[in-house]
Amino acid sequence: ADPRRWGWWTAITAPTLVVRGGRSPALSQDAAERMVRANPRASLTVVPDAGHFVAIDRPDAFVRAVRAWLGAERAPTPPDAAGAPAAPQ
Repeated sequence: ADPRRWGWWTAITAPTLVVRGGRSPALSQDAAERMVRANPRASLTVVPDAGHFVAIDRPDAFVRAVRAWLGAERAPTPPDAAGAPAAPQ
């Protein structure tokens, strides 16, 4: 793998969802987990019965995963003990 990709990946500051097909020959579970550890703004969802092209293999599961993630990302941040909004993470 091209080491520059990790630099690009860690530079992403927007919340990012990695959707991995459980049967993907292109993105191993280990690599997906390393991606999430390398970028604190990333989340991982695995669709067990999909290959690499999750949106094609299991469009229903892909849409559910993205909607769930978007809902979690849009959820209001609870205020801290002083009542001020919590700092973004």
